[in-house]
Amino acid sequence: MTIPEGVTVTVDLTGKQVAGENAEKKIINYGNLTLIDSGTGGTLNIPIENNGTLNANGGTVTGEVTNKGTITTTGEKATQFSGGVTNESNGKIENGTFSGEVTNNGAINDGTFSGKVTNNGTIGNGNFTGAVTNEKTGVISGGKFDESKLTNNGGTDSYYHLDYKGKMTPTNHRPKTEPREENAEPSKEPVIVADYQNYSIEITCTVPKKPGDSDCGYRYIARYVLKEKATGKSYALCSGSYWYYYI
Repeated sequence: MTIPEGVTVTVDLTGKQVAGENAEKKIINYGNLTLIDSGTGGTLNIPIENNGTLNANGGTVTGEVTNKGTITTTGEKATQFSGGVTNESNGKIENGTFSGEVTNNGAINDGTFSGKVTNNGTIGNGNFTGAVTNEKTGVISGGKFDESKLTNNGGTDSYYHLDYKGKMTPTNHRPKTEPREENAEPSKEPVIVADYQNYSIEITCTVPKKPGDSDCGYRYIARYVLKEKATGKSYALCSGSYWYYYI
């Protein structure tokens, strides 16, 4: 079945198990396709190639899905995708529930994912309870993850803020001590400058024993650390020497 561009179709599974007569049967959507299930336990075991908009508003899709358009939800219910989903480079997943394996070459902007996800594209948001592998071309900028199941194979993972040092402005955070004597003691406690659900970014400012104090200010060392809340482990991000100027 092919749905042309500009055409709107609603498929109601009505609690039935719907399957193709043979392996060559599939749904090709260039228009606006909405899946619902007015009954209970309806499944669709037909491959879907989505080039338009797929509104996943109910039932379970067990067939393979190739997305080159947009998958989203517009109703109170969400379709469960238990088969494999390939999100192509021009594809967008805006919402939905995915328990099968997902290969993302495009953009995931939201949704719930309990199956394995391989990311070659971008992940901006979503709830990921299964294993996630961020490949070399992958970019993760947001979302909720099980950190024990998150593997980064060389991609950009600003969820962990591995590139955070490029965004830091250490001179905005003054040391806790403001010494004017040469043998000043360093600040004792780190200061949290960014607080997230699973981790925090802390800065510790220390003043050298001979800070090179002058009438206008003094030099200090700032060290940034990422700290995991669940484990208490700390990872060094960057450090540098800066000046604090008296105002």
